[in-house]
Amino acid sequence: MSKYIATLTEKRDAALAAGNAIVETVSAASRDMTDDELAQVKIHKADAETRDLQITEIEALEARSAKADEQRARFAAVTTNIEVTSSEAVYRPGTGASFFRDMLSARQGDSAAAERLQRNNAEGDERERRDGTTGATSMGSFIPPVWLVNELAERARVGRVLAPFMRSGGFPTTNSITIPRITTGSSVAGQAGDNAAVSETDLITAQ
Repeated sequence: MSKYIATLTEKRDAALAAGNAIVETVSAASRDMTDDELAQVKIHKADAETRDLQITEIEALEARSAKADEQRARFAAVTTNIEVTSSEAVYRPGTGASFFRDMLSARQGDSAAAERLQRNNAEGDERERRDGTTGATSMGSFIPPVWLVNELAERARVGRVLAPFMRSGGFPTTNSITIPRITTGSSVAGQAGDNAAVSETDLITAQ
């Protein structure tokens, strides 16, 4: 039991004892409680109930903390002996290995060259892929070695164009959902002068 729970328990027991003392005094005198005594009993009761609630909350927090400590200990035991390693790209500056030379050597039966090519291909298994062609302006300038592909100047794309602005509408019950949008807004302009025409441009919408 933590010191906080011990302190709260002591205060709760004191409040209960004070309330019971008033009730016992009235019972011993065989009389009804005065308004002041009744108010004091209610105060002591409310105090005791508050302490009980606080004790319950702290016990729940301590239980969660103990569970978290247990999980942390299990995680530490699992990860203590893990050795983090990283593998460098097969074809990279300074290694002397050539992707194109290995392609030619592998066709001539060089097993070491074939093994390097296989390892280079395996490095891309988890990467994202895009559909393209080998035309000069459509990925034809891509170089096979991974370390050169990583130098590609990417074009930024919004990952979620519409989803962040939508609210949940429940599970769809149709095979077609249309969302309206405004393509041209109404005009906003001051009136040129007395009795002058008021600017009016209707909204134009699309789906």
